[in-house]
Amino acid sequence: MTTTPRQTLTRVAQRIFRVLSSNFDLVGLVIGLNLFWASLTPSLMPRSWYWQGLISGILVVIGYGLGALLGHIVRALISWRPSKTLGQRVSLACLTIVMVVNVYWLSIYVWWQDSVYPLSGFTRPQLSLVQIIGQTVLIVLMTIAVAWGILLIVRIGRRAIGTFWRVLMHRSGIRRMPPFFGRTVAFVVVVVALAVVFDTSVRPTLLGVMDSFYTTKNDRDAGLEQPTDPLRSGSDASLVSWNSLGWPGKTFVQSGPSTDEIQSFNPGQPTVDPIRVYVGKEFSNNISEQARIAVKELERTDAFDRQALQIVVTTGTGWVDTQSTRPLEYLYNGDVATVSMQYSFLPSALSFVFDRDRVEQTARSLITGVREAVDRHEAQTGHRPKLFVYAQSLGAYGTQNAFPDLSDLVAGTDGIVFAGTPGISETHQRMTAMRNGSPCVETEGQSVLFVERREDIDASCAGRPRLMYMQNVSDPVVKWQSSLIWREPDWVAAEKAKGQLTPYFTWMPGVTYLQMTLDMLISGWAPALYGHNYGSSAVPAWQRLSGVQWDDARTDRLMETIR
Repeated sequence: MTTTPRQTLTRVAQRIFRVLSSNFDLVGLVIGLNLFWASLTPSLMPRSWYWQGLISGILVVIGYGLGALLGHIVRALISWRPSKTLGQRVSLACLTIVMVVNVYWLSIYVWWQDSVYPLSGFTRPQLSLVQIIGQTVLIVLMTIAVAWGILLIVRIGRRAIGTFWRVLMHRSGIRRMPPFFGRTVAFVVVVVALAVVFDTSVRPTLLGVMDSFYTTKNDRDAGLEQPTDPLRSGSDASLVSWNSLGWPGKTFVQSGPSTDEIQSFNPGQPTVDPIRVYVGKEFSNNISEQARIAVKELERTDAFDRQALQIVVTTGTGWVDTQSTRPLEYLYNGDVATVSMQYSFLPSALSFVFDRDRVEQTARSLITGVREAVDRHEAQTGHRPKLFVYAQSLGAYGTQNAFPDLSDLVAGTDGIVFAGTPGISETHQRMTAMRNGSPCVETEGQSVLFVERREDIDASCAGRPRLMYMQNVSDPVVKWQSSLIWREPDWVAAEKAKGQLTPYFTWMPGVTYLQMTLDMLISGWAPALYGHNYGSSAVPAWQRLSGVQWDDARTDRLMETIR
């Protein structure tokens, strides 16, 4: 007897249903698939198939957990149960509808992602229909793999906790308690035990492994030779050795423009070699000692006699963004000293999680130490160099947290530039709340300037700006806050109205938070002036803060040279 295609399809669907119903909660599956659709909506950065699969897998598991909990509660409250046949038919119909809708949303996903490319600076890939279908399949497979992996870990953990729970419940003291109190005590003991194990064993081990890995990266050969110029740290005349600088310090002191390159922008004007001072974490793990030696290095090189002095608070690994710090060397004909120091080997994200206090200590120690040295030099010689501060990302976060208020932060400085300040910074949040759509904020007797596009540089403020926030419109690091979980931010509607955000962007509780968390990992790879890449955008910012008069043509040429 032959079977029709319809009968074959029905049997396959029933078999899939039996497998799913025997291993999973069907309400959880339906809710999980709904969150899968939600995960496909666009955010600030375009997502390739593996990033999309990662975020989708995480959300599917969250949705499954919420659905399973909801189903359990409903079944506990409602005693009525459908017949086995009716239940199977309803569940099968729901899953069939869900699968069909999945195909629709996956096709819409391609359209949504295309709308993000022009706003994020990434180049839209030219894909054939076969490639699009292939990537869609990969998204589904990656989602299943991630979700399955997370569920496996959860189930292993649940069984371990259950075993521990049963052991505790057999203790005579707990067994004599009323059931509710006994379970509560057992649960508290399990949670405390896990917390102690994580804090005393897992966390230190994990940190040790990461620190060892990134220490090796810090020690790698940067392909650079030790400088012979005594104006550079790591030279024979320096107070710090070449090897102690690590690859970020070696790269920083050996890079930079020559006097001929600087003079090409300032023809006919005397030019000198810039001073570059750097103290690595391998020189000393004591931040106060590092800051003291950094000041000594500035004194050794006669940096306080220069026209300007620039303090750089680095990102997590100790990396100095020379595209943003180099402009002052051109603007002041090389008569500039730049000083920085390393507080961690870990990338910014890991440094923020495990040792964020070090960036605050570094900013406070270095800036305070240099300020005091400038004051002493002025008292002795009558000369005071202009003092500037630059910090990006984690460095900007730590620098703002290192000082109690805005007045204390800008005291003794002639200009501060923060690029890509994390949205969790309290100072940044307070300044942002005061903007009212204007690039200028007046507070505590200071003018603060927000720069999202180049024309904002020329915005009129009540006073001369002392602090400048550079933040790309598409930078998720600037926009990411914990409140994204439960509240739609004001910038969504405002940027949609200006065409700065894809019209398909939709805020959803929890979903948008996870999407933008992933966006932060992607944004560092964005092209210059997009995402978390600020490129040479600091050139006009430093020009305004320094007061050096250049025409637009020369400014544009410098931006192109640095880029």
